[in-house]
Amino acid sequence: MMKPMNQKPASKNLLLAIIKAVHDLGGTASLDEIYSHVQKNPSIDLTPYQIPESRIRTLIYDHSSDTHRFKGTPGDHRDIFYPIRQKGDGYWGLRINADEGF
Repeated sequence: MMKPMNQKPASKNLLLAIIKAVHDLGGTASLDEIYSHVQKNPSIDLTPYQIPESRIRTLIYDHSSDTHRFKGTPGDHRDIFYPIRQKGDGYWGLRINADEGF
């Protein structure tokens, strides 16, 4: 299972839920589809977040070398998502193959 580094347990679990959501949605999805899928996940508690959609979006941006928020090296274990359309359109894909174990 993929292990995001230096994250609080709640953020790590939420990141894994986002990865699973995109995977379950066919490997690419709109932000609205991702939000909806994550919110339906009974094992994820979104109550700590004032605006859950904002936290989900932030975690995606933090894990995409195509954004200004990314702090890793392109292609490293933190580079999980990519914009499938023009950046800013709200459609994201997985760089990783979740079937190989995320």
